[in-house]
Amino acid sequence: MAELAIQKLEHIEQLLVGIDTKIDNFPGFEELKESELKEINEIRNEMQKGDYATFDEVFGDID
Repeated sequence: MAELAIQKLEHIEQLLVGIDTKIDNFPGFEELKESELKEINEIRNEMQKGDYATFDEVFGDID
């Protein structure tokens, strides 16, 4: 059961990493303030560099 939960969470992690490629398409993007756009770009750059915490780094080995 725990293995299935880990697999699902890792899949969710992969989906979240893919979001940065689609972020420009969400409704209201053009209405964001300059500071909000800057924050999105910083997050995007961190994701591209691999500078994010994985599931295992956050939760460790739960077995």
